[in-house]
Amino acid sequence: MRGLRFFLLMGAAVISLLLGAQAAHAADVVFEPGTDRAIRIDNLEVGSTMHTVTFDVQATAATVYGPFPGTYTFTDSTAAAEARDAIIAALNAADALSIGESGNTYAGESFNVGFEGLLVLGIESVNTARSVLEVSDWIQLGFNTWTYNLDEKNYAVFDGGGGGDEIFSDGFENGGTSAWTNVVP
Repeated sequence: MRGLRFFLLMGAAVISLLLGAQAAHAADVVFEPGTDRAIRIDNLEVGSTMHTVTFDVQATAATVYGPFPGTYTFTDSTAAAEARDAIIAALNAADALSIGESGNTYAGESFNVGFEGLLVLGIESVNTARSVLEVSDWIQLGFNTWTYNLDEKNYAVFDGGGGGDEIFSDGFENGGTSAWTNVVP
């Protein structure tokens, strides 16, 4: 009887350890003090890679990705959509109502994940997976194309494991949308 109890306790301890090792990591959303504006996300898991995401405002894709066609952490629409969805989940779980940069009062209410530089009618552009804040929830908004050197957006740069930088951009800069609003379903 004593041996059975020992094995049951050891089995429970092993299962407990295994379940603990399998537990998902919760993303930590950091806010500008006294606001509902997210300025960073720590421990964001995309696929099996952990990232830290920081937000940079009013920059072009060329500023963040480098010379055209750019260098991307996520290089296809599926991976970019997965990264976008991870950000959406973290922002919604933390009740973030905007994104921005620490110390800057600008607050963005949409973002895109860039995944590809391309020429559109001879114009250097970037394809993105898009999201927007709708009332109080961040939602998916399909895909979009922005000009690479002209559209100033809010960007979130992925660090820590992806092998490069990743970008999110605010689609409502300067009171309107980009001249390139080629939304793909």
